[in-house]
Amino acid sequence: MNLLSTMRTIWLPLLLLLAAGLLPVPARAQQAATPPPEMAEMARAFYQRTRELSAQYEESIKTLPQQYQRDIQVLHDHFRKQGNLDGVLATDKEMKRFAAALTAEHDPFELTPEMPAEAIVAAPAELRQLQEQYVGRFKAAATHRLREIRDLATKYLGGLQKLQVDLTRAGRIAEAVAVKQEADRLQKGVETGNLLQIVEQRALGNQAGSSDGVTRPGSTTSSDATPVYGSVPNWARWNYVGSNRFARERTQYTNPDLPDELNVTFTERTGRGRFWGRCNYGPRQVGIGICNWFGKALVWKVPDTSTMTASFVLTSQHLSAGQDHGPAAQLAVLANGTVLRAINVNLFERETTLRVVKDPRSDRCALLWPRGRITETFELPANSEISLLLGVTVRNPGELCDTSLALQP
Repeated sequence: MNLLSTMRTIWLPLLLLLAAGLLPVPARAQQAATPPPEMAEMARAFYQRTRELSAQYEESIKTLPQQYQRDIQVLHDHFRKQGNLDGVLATDKEMKRFAAALTAEHDPFELTPEMPAEAIVAAPAELRQLQEQYVGRFKAAATHRLREIRDLATKYLGGLQKLQVDLTRAGRIAEAVAVKQEADRLQKGVETGNLLQIVEQRALGNQAGSSDGVTRPGSTTSSDATPVYGSVPNWARWNYVGSNRFARERTQYTNPDLPDELNVTFTERTGRGRFWGRCNYGPRQVGIGICNWFGKALVWKVPDTSTMTASFVLTSQHLSAGQDHGPAAQLAVLANGTVLRAINVNLFERETTLRVVKDPRSDRCALLWPRGRITETFELPANSEISLLLGVTVRNPGELCDTSLALQP
């Protein structure tokens, strides 16, 4: 499956599931979150059906680009036989544009990024009709999937609400609370338009080994996902503050003494950026101490810490030669501008994934480098302005850096 097909699949944020396996939770909280057997069976049927709908949706759209290319070729041949030069040139241009668009970097929030509005031609009318049909087929498939899942969720919610009442009457309060939590999550998804995201989180947790759609400690999931049409990933809910000069030591990113090392760009809408350049500076005094690692950092404010779950995927063209060599990355969480916790990782491999995970049941949070088995857990303080920082640095003059960033669920 190519990148575009993967982007359209209902892969959605998974690290809330990972949190259940990585962040320690008090025994009382774990007990309260254990669903009763009655709910487990209801959840199994519900999430199994949602996975089936996801598979049907994927199957229904995966051949649409190839079908469109065949349709364009047929139209091209038709114009050629008619001697219609304008038609031949228009279809030839569209075939080339579409083929290039399929392999280009896409806006993950668009349903058909390879067919933007500006690509729809005014003439010939036959070509415009094919383009509109192409977009319409994707919209029809997405609408059908959402309608089916909403109908299922409505029935599931009704069953959960009835079960909650029955359990409460029976004095099974902890189990009733677990049922209410599940119902509240779904109801919130319906109200906020994030039903697909919430359902897929639970469905993938079910697939990973939980019979009730709730991932248990020790379960594993994949998180190399790209947001899809109809979903809003957690990172898109953060407020991007901007970029700044950065030193890894003491996580300094506002000190006026910092040298201007490396270049950086970041596109807020797509969650993609790039750090690049050559190291020009050696050790120097910054503030109260000597610093060796300089570069650039991106900063986001997190107004709602429940959204603080995401992956930072770094792809490097130049690799670190050792612990004292760049490029390297730092992921940090700050409260009111003060560092709570940070992890530093040398970019030894072409792809490095760093993660931040918020426990949905408490104020605990974790910074992770899964491949290096680094996990730093900590508590988020109440009534504080929480920020996330990602910095990329180099250390030795002459070192090269060309590292791209992709934010993922």
